Amino acid sequence: DITEGSHDITEGSHDITEGSHDREEGESIDTSVPCPLRLSRERLDQFRKSVVKAFSMEHSQSLPVERVVEVVNGDSSDAPFSKREVDMALDKMQDANQVMVSEQMVFLI
Repeated sequence: DITEGSHDITEGSHDITEGSHDREEGESIDTSVPCPLRLSRERLDQFRKSVVKAFSMEHSQSLPVERVVEVVNGDSSDAPFSKREVDMALDKMQDANQVMVSEQMVFLI
């Protein structure tokens, strides 16, 4: 289970500048939201808390990436996460063994 504060994710422990999740050929990326090259600790914490909320709300151990993004961006509608930010945050959460992403599904570890 992921609980607040159960894993220490430090900014800069893994420098991710590009999303590494597979994209369908021709899939468009939303360019209307600025895409930072780094994810701040505050944004990562906000993302992580929303992911925990998504799994809790759905009472599930796996969710489609799309559903996770809906919950995350619903929680932060004033500053939605870009595709790149989502990819970076999921990568950091995978590195911390909090989630696993495969075939557009997020699995709770």
